[in-house]
Amino acid sequence: MEKSSSVIIVYFISAIAIAALVCIASSYAPFRLGSVFRRAQRHIGSREVADEVLKFSETVKASGLRIMDYAVSPDSGGRKGDSRLFLIGFDGASWNVMLPLINSGRLPHFRELMDRGSSGNIRCGFSSSSPVIWTSIITGKKPEQHGITDFFIRVKGEDSSKPAMSTLRKVDALWAMASGRGRQVAVVRPWASYPAEQVNGVNITQRFIDLCSENADVANDKRLTYPPALADAIRRAVPQPRMEAMARNCFDMLGDFSMRNLSLPEVMHANIRSFRLHMIGDLFVHLLTMDIVRERPPDLLFSYYLGIDPASHVFWKYYEPWGQAGGSHVRFEVNAAERDAFGRIIPLYYELMDAFLGQIVMRMPTDANIMVLTDHGLSISRDKYFYKANALLAALGYLSFDAAGAVDQARTRLYDEGLMPWQPHRTFYVRTSGIENNAADKPSAEDIVKSATSRLTSLKTVDGKAVLKHAFPTEDFTMIKAEFNQALVEEDKVNLEGGTFPVRKFKQSFHWSGDHQREGAFIVAGPDIRSGVIINDVDVLDVVPTALTLMGLPVAEDLPGRVLTEIMNKEYLSRSPIQKIASYEGLSPVEEEKDLAPDTMEQFSKELRDKLKALGYIQ
Repeated sequence: MEKSSSVIIVYFISAIAIAALVCIASSYAPFRLGSVFRRAQRHIGSREVADEVLKFSETVKASGLRIMDYAVSPDSGGRKGDSRLFLIGFDGASWNVMLPLINSGRLPHFRELMDRGSSGNIRCGFSSSSPVIWTSIITGKKPEQHGITDFFIRVKGEDSSKPAMSTLRKVDALWAMASGRGRQVAVVRPWASYPAEQVNGVNITQRFIDLCSENADVANDKRLTYPPALADAIRRAVPQPRMEAMARNCFDMLGDFSMRNLSLPEVMHANIRSFRLHMIGDLFVHLLTMDIVRERPPDLLFSYYLGIDPASHVFWKYYEPWGQAGGSHVRFEVNAAERDAFGRIIPLYYELMDAFLGQIVMRMPTDANIMVLTDHGLSISRDKYFYKANALLAALGYLSFDAAGAVDQARTRLYDEGLMPWQPHRTFYVRTSGIENNAADKPSAEDIVKSATSRLTSLKTVDGKAVLKHAFPTEDFTMIKAEFNQALVEEDKVNLEGGTFPVRKFKQSFHWSGDHQREGAFIVAGPDIRSGVIINDVDVLDVVPTALTLMGLPVAEDLPGRVLTEIMNKEYLSRSPIQKIASYEGLSPVEEEKDLAPDTMEQFSKELRDKLKALGYIQ
């Protein structure tokens, strides 16, 4: 009895000692056993989160929501002999992440589509800005044709810029073309989609998804969805506590955001908060997409998942801190605790998107083709600089800052929006209203532009370097297009009247974590698609002509892209030969849209600026 008691006591003391050692080791960064356990759990967590979203969609279904019941035209199914098309966009999806994961079996649904379909690179040669590229993807037109030239757009005759929005797009989107030909469509979260356009089906704008992600009020804006009643119906059907719980599970699965043993700058905390909102947006998009696909799939579905892009911008330095051998990539200094917390977020997010894709494919009609695509890829950042052009414009007397450091529009004649400040190509906008001077001597826009262009082009450093490679006015004298001389170094000084101005005041080095690259992923599969075809010369302008052909619709002659006939099987091309039409413009059922009320426009602009600033797109 005494021996048994002694053994029990020894076991008890040993258990306490082991537990103490585990606690100590878990709190000590090199061991971090707790993180090891969490990591093992997270490895299978992406599929579990996807299943949770699917189960949540059953709850939404039980509430009585049927999104396609709100479609203006209740019947779908295409036309006899025509196929449906599902366009699924993953912003920033990159082969350099996908292929290693595919080869290791971690993206089975992407792999399955590649095996039974055609795949390769898709490229945009004229922009790296998402709203610009996606608008080209869904219209088949270049920026100068469709009018969405940046995140914010200067409208002729106005002193301030407006967010990229549907009312500023000059041409029809694919869903308008399909609607005009009697096809039923469902559109979920495209760029520049607010206010919602009339379609033959349903249209859910990006702004609606953003507001839902923040649990903001949607009741008073009737232009968040089409039809307008759909917005309130969705919010009533989606229980907010369940949505928040699902978001927490997803967030915890992706990384260790407890911030233990981490000392992160405030900008990183802002980046993480921004990423979380985009993640919630993707959960919401998938919830709605599954309702559409499962209940009554339309002839054309467009659904857009945004989260890969911010995940890559924010967390790439933890995923690949060393860069790539032989390249000019930045080598980030990342400690073990940070890498342990955030190093698996990018591949896990791809796994989550793969699981979402699998759920869509599993429930697709057998006559549907699916096109999976992106606007650009991402990779680790290269050495770059911020061009803080407004600092130079202030030194030249064209701009003033207020007490908070923002541009004081009332005392400014020339300013830079500050968007994507790492780009040396800049646009300086002219302001003529609100300048504090007498009306009699108030200069015209043409006067300001001509004088400023002459002065800017003559700027040189002390040792004779041109500050700008070029500067020229637009034809309407509303802006100056300029490009900074990349040969400038921070030690240079610019000659100004009465002194010099250090280049380091407006050109500063920075290390962006993940950076855009031109090539992205493109996969097409379905009953009308050839298998095993590798195609590496896809242009973003080829998407609309190819999509129209796959839907049995004529291709407009004013589309600059081509039909990717090499990915289509002979039987389909024989059954549905390429047809032509002069143009789709003016043929869609879209009504003339009125502009937003000033307070709505101001709020929408603020929302977009805050979102871009949190990700580092605005400095």
